[in-house]
Amino acid sequence: MDNETAYIYLDETDSTNSYLARLIAAEPDTPAYTAVRAAYQHSGRGQRGHRWESQRGKNLLFSILLRPRGIKAAAGFAIQQIVSVAIYRTLEQYAPGFSIKWPNDIYWKDRKICGFITENSITGEYIDTSIVGIGLNLNQRAFASSVPNPVSLLQITGEESPASDIMGQITRRVMQGMEEYESCGSAKADAEYREALYRSRGFYPYSSNGREFTAMICSVTPGGELVLCETDGTIGSYRFKEVAFII
Repeated sequence: MDNETAYIYLDETDSTNSYLARLIAAEPDTPAYTAVRAAYQHSGRGQRGHRWESQRGKNLLFSILLRPRGIKAAAGFAIQQIVSVAIYRTLEQYAPGFSIKWPNDIYWKDRKICGFITENSITGEYIDTSIVGIGLNLNQRAFASSVPNPVSLLQITGEESPASDIMGQITRRVMQGMEEYESCGSAKADAEYREALYRSRGFYPYSSNGREFTAMICSVTPGGELVLCETDGTIGSYRFKEVAFII
């Protein structure tokens, strides 16, 4: 693993995001790319407070500290793009069929293998720190819940994968993506994210406010809104939770 990154391993914690937030509060100079991994989280969180199912020691549960330079809060979706692409690029080495499901889930075919949350601290117009908590289904053989169609890398490949190696690969790609963004802007992150999107080509069913319709993905705005073009030519922009994929 990179010497530039500090890795902390815990047998158990409430959540790695919470642990890292407490560490930063106690040690404000905690360096960027400090990563905290746990074998088990008893209060692991998904998007909007959802729980993340994970058997002890079977999956990759970790959080990484980012200290962006020059990323405005209004353009914070760039961080989600960079992290999504880093996870996608890592997983596509193991099997075909992976994609990024807007806004920041990783899917294998029509099943979810990974999700993450970002918790930003903002100073003025800019993001000061971002804690990214990643849950990746790695070596779990079965899931108690069928929502949202979970799958693990073991179920896909038939082989167990070392969590530390995959964590190192993801972290290195996140570091590279952040450095490229800070030196060259958002064009590469935008293009890679768009190219890897789930259902990026063709028309598919969606639902919003109780209405079902068929549309194709036109674009994703810098603020992270999904722009859908319906079959009748109607164009709509949707924030997270305002539209759902019908799978």
